[in-house]
Amino acid sequence: MGDTTTTGEHDAFPHDSHPLLDGAALYDVFYEAGTRLGGTYVALMRKARAEDDTEAEKKWMDAHIALDKEREEVDPFDRAQQIETMDRWNALTRRLDKELWGE
Repeated sequence: MGDTTTTGEHDAFPHDSHPLLDGAALYDVFYEAGTRLGGTYVALMRKARAEDDTEAEKKWMDAHIALDKEREEVDPFDRAQQIETMDRWNALTRRLDKELWGE
């Protein structure tokens, strides 16, 4: 298990991109990163359905199911795993949102 303690110092986790978040707060932020990505998948599913693209709709539904499974498999006490996963999900959300909204 990863270290979830903090000393209250800004450098409690010097190799950590989220040093001010304790274990519970980090897990909440991690979890919400998955929720945001899941919302993007739902929007992509709806777009595919509106375009009558059953193949794309299934692709995004499968991605959403895989996301839920991946989130369940992340150890709530492993900071490094949460941060790595959250950063990857956030990057994917940004990329997919650009495709979805044409930004």
